[in-house]
Amino acid sequence: MINFHQEIKELLSQIESIEIVKKIELFRKLDFRKISDKDLFNEINKTISVNVNGIEKAILLPRFATYPARTKFYRVRGLQPEDHYIPLKAMTFESDAWNPPAQFVKTRGRLNDVNESLLYTSPINPHIAVEEMKISDEERFCLIVYESISDIKVTMIGL
Repeated sequence: MINFHQEIKELLSQIESIEIVKKIELFRKLDFRKISDKDLFNEINKTISVNVNGIEKAILLPRFATYPARTKFYRVRGLQPEDHYIPLKAMTFESDAWNPPAQFVKTRGRLNDVNESLLYTSPINPHIAVEEMKISDEERFCLIVYESISDIKVTMIGL
């Protein structure tokens, strides 16, 4: 374990904070809907790697967490400009508040492939959900708030 901690210290000593920020900014600008699995893997490696003595290195540690019961999770769903009268056409049925049916998933997301339906939420705050959906100031959207009824154990991705 000592060697592992030394390797982490060596890796961290090679990183400038501004370099991390720039790598994250570039990664966030990627078009996840069009990128291939191979290119995405390469971009992830490029983002999390640091050049140490001419060798690209990255250390990934699995992180686990538990969200306690009553944790709020937020989801944003974009609306068409003309969909602004109640009841909203995009939010007619309870199922509209959950993940989309697989046949409607035409592009890949951060974690899903084409025709793979996942429910993306943010447990931090609603602003993160709006930012992740790249909702502009002029766009309309629905903010959906879920509340867990029991503890939820998760593996943290991108922590």
